[in-house]
Amino acid sequence: MYHGHIFVCVLTRMYRIAFLGPPGSGKGTQAQLLAPTLEVPIVGPGALYRKEIAANSELGQRVRDAVESGGMVPNAITNEVIAKYLREPACVRGYILDGYPREQEQLAALDTAPLPLTHAIYLAIPEAVVYHRLAERLVCICGAQFNRRELALDHGDEARCDACDGALERRKDDDPARIAQRIAHYRAETEPVIASLRERGILVEIDGTRAIAVVHQEIVERIAAATEAA
Repeated sequence: MYHGHIFVCVLTRMYRIAFLGPPGSGKGTQAQLLAPTLEVPIVGPGALYRKEIAANSELGQRVRDAVESGGMVPNAITNEVIAKYLREPACVRGYILDGYPREQEQLAALDTAPLPLTHAIYLAIPEAVVYHRLAERLVCICGAQFNRRELALDHGDEARCDACDGALERRKDDDPARIAQRIAHYRAETEPVIASLRERGILVEIDGTRAIAVVHQEIVERIAAATEAA
């Protein structure tokens, strides 16, 4: 319904969007679908960490040290990585954030950016769905994600990535114990971010339990409607 309209809107308005939700809610998948529609890049900490490490930049060396220490990359470094990319020409017309901001300190840093958020998409799913989805998830080194059940795989079978023909494997942090830790971190750190964005009136809440195409369609329609109302 709104697909044609949203292309017209993008000519006159920049879309600066963050995807939020618990692990397995489909943030990365929906970001990948929305980016071509809005003609803006996806900005995610993981990909930018790898980019800086590969470039062997001073910032990349600090990221590598943090990763090799076995801990989380500190907010100060993550904020610096994100801010660096948001200043690049690719983000002038807008951007989609995937996996950021996850904490209030990150949101505060984002608020200081020359072009702050215009929308936040919250993909809501129950905890039981989180465990079910992550138990079936397979990933490729290129970043593509697949569902074991949709690929009709038994747990001993192998599959290849549609995008790069790379081998698919389960993420190390998709085991039940690590999932529980990630959910606890999400509740303690990310849910307050969601509450803050709701108070600002820029949060769009979406039922993320439905089919990927249905969720994408509602996101496009809700963004277009919000733009019309602005």
